[in-house]
Amino acid sequence: MKKRNDSPFLRFENRMGLTSPGERIWFRCGFALLLAYVEVVVFLQNVYFGTTSPIFLALSALAAVPLCFAGVRLCRKIQLTPSQQPVSLRFSRLVAIGGFLLTLAVMLIAQVAFFPGSFGNDNLVQLGQVSSGRYSNWHPVLHTWLFFTLPLKLVPQPWFIITFQLIWYSLAVGYLLYVLCTSGCPRWLLAVTWFYTVCNPNSIDLMLYPLKDSAMAIFCIVLFSQLIRIYLSSGNWLKKPLHLLLFSLFAFLTMGMRHNAVLLIAPVFLFLLIFFPAVRRQAAISPGVLLAFVLL
Repeated sequence: MKKRNDSPFLRFENRMGLTSPGERIWFRCGFALLLAYVEVVVFLQNVYFGTTSPIFLALSALAAVPLCFAGVRLCRKIQLTPSQQPVSLRFSRLVAIGGFLLTLAVMLIAQVAFFPGSFGNDNLVQLGQVSSGRYSNWHPVLHTWLFFTLPLKLVPQPWFIITFQLIWYSLAVGYLLYVLCTSGCPRWLLAVTWFYTVCNPNSIDLMLYPLKDSAMAIFCIVLFSQLIRIYLSSGNWLKKPLHLLLFSLFAFLTMGMRHNAVLLIAPVFLFLLIFFPAVRRQAAISPGVLLAFVLL
């Protein structure tokens, strides 16, 4: 009886359809980074909730390994097929504009109902930084500049900070609907997506606070809309230099709103490295572009 020489990991790569040495090297590097990321998240979550037992931490670390294998295998099996029917670009633009206006109308009604909006303790500190001109990175400076300093320069009234954030949010939703529409998403699903995203009481409540969480959510909508385009184009969307620049920019803006957003952005790049061989070079370049934005 012939003994099998291949390792379990090699058999896993074969089931994933990885045949060439280059694909296997990329996959192993990406998988190692993914596993390291998951282990860090598991450790931080345990420490955050006060669990410091060495035995429990070790068991949690071991349990993360099969979860990574199962998660990668599941993602490999998922197939999203866009509609083959031609989509009118004019109609998609009308959907985007209509989605923006309708979202803004709903949000402004909510702001009027709870005028002028809500400001937490962190927001009051940020307002003090704007008035004094002395900024602290305890609250992300980029968030303070974009969501406090800029609107107050345009309209020097605190209520406009909320209104300005609602405009950002409405633009992001409009872009999401545009991407879904151009991708062949059924109209009924566009309506359900808009209704759940905008009319959800949690969304309305969150957007009436100028929190860094709210700002991060806005840029996440744009970033993951771009990921939809990357996925449905098998990565070709990211090959254009302008698209690579925009993808890196919104990854930077997402991280700039919350420092710990790196825990969200890191697996996005790992996802591209593992599952999109055609754009691995762009996926490797993008963090460098992001770092350039940080240095600027």
